[in-house]
Amino acid sequence: MARDKIKKAAYDRKYQIEHKELVNKNAMNFYNTHPEYREKQSKRLKKRRVDNTELCRNRELLRNYGITIEEYNELLFKQNGCCAICGVHHLELNRSLYVDHNHETGEVRGLLCLHCNSTLGYAKDSIVILENAIKYLQN
Repeated sequence: MARDKIKKAAYDRKYQIEHKELVNKNAMNFYNTHPEYREKQSKRLKKRRVDNTELCRNRELLRNYGITIEEYNELLFKQNGCCAICGVHHLELNRSLYVDHNHETGEVRGLLCLHCNSTLGYAKDSIVILENAIKYLQN
């Protein structure tokens, strides 16, 4: 009995790899035509995220920035729990500080609040744009 299950699982994996587009299309079709299933899955995933908040956060940090939750906490400690630009303490915010990184090299630069992180993003990390903004504000 167990051998049959192993063989079937191996066959299913092979089939899914070989027919990836068809499998994805069928899954999306099912998902879109069965709202009760979609709602059940959504609740299950939310519960899993709540039950494993730190695990999910660690995976997100590793996937997006290549750092662990411990490395994030070290950065937070080095910055005294504050945004590296404006100095607002993370406990005063509704969210944790964002990981700021160089989009070309992927190198982590520090932790920023939403506003400072967005400012750098809107300025396209350009020193020239930020210097022009400073000149503008000084006039």
